[in-house]
Amino acid sequence: MKTEAKRENYFDQLVTTYFDQLWANPFYLKGMGDLLKNSFTLRQQWNKQVEQLLSLWQLPNQDMQQRTLHTLNTLLSEWRFEQEEMNERLSALEGQLAELLEQKKAQEAKDVRKSGNAKAQ
Repeated sequence: MKTEAKRENYFDQLVTTYFDQLWANPFYLKGMGDLLKNSFTLRQQWNKQVEQLLSLWQLPNQDMQQRTLHTLNTLLSEWRFEQEEMNERLSALEGQLAELLEQKKAQEAKDVRKSGNAKAQ
């Protein structure tokens, strides 16, 4: 029991030391800061584009905008569902086609063996 506790303490100490050094590393902090800054910039650009799109549609108030976005989201969800269902059907058809091709090859091999046996006799 004591050895397990020591191992756990050693592992905890190792992980703590690693993350303390990582979070004190200026290269890591600069990289994470740049990533966060870029994601905020991207988010601002996205919001601006959505705002322009909504103003282009000339929706008078926030309620109308929310209803429109909800409708678009519903349509997109339905489209994704239909796409998944179509992909499942396509995979099933591909599986059936592969089985049929395999059966056909087996039948052709059987016919070749039969015709080879008939010629030999």
